[in-house]
Amino acid sequence: MTLAYGASSANFTVNTNAVTASTPVTITASYGGVSKTGTLTVGPTQATPTLSSLTLNPTSVTGGAQSSTGTVTLSGPALTGGAQVLLSSDNGSG
Repeated sequence: MTLAYGASSANFTVNTNAVTASTPVTITASYGGVSKTGTLTVGPTQATPTLSSLTLNPTSVTGGAQSSTGTVTLSGPALTGGAQVLLSSDNGSG
């Protein structure tokens, strides 16, 4: 890489490949007879989370006068693009 005239630092991108286990990678920069290293840890692709719970609060309401708040929880963070959770009811009142 080349630093522009007058620059004392510059950013660069480190591209990676998929790995099956956490893998340390050493990046080395050399200039003027001096070398500096940094370690980047590349992790495996994140597993797709599963639906771990659905809760309602309150669990009993007066129809047409009150509402309930539902919360869905995944076993881990949603992946890139989010997690589409399908909601349905077995009764037209819900």
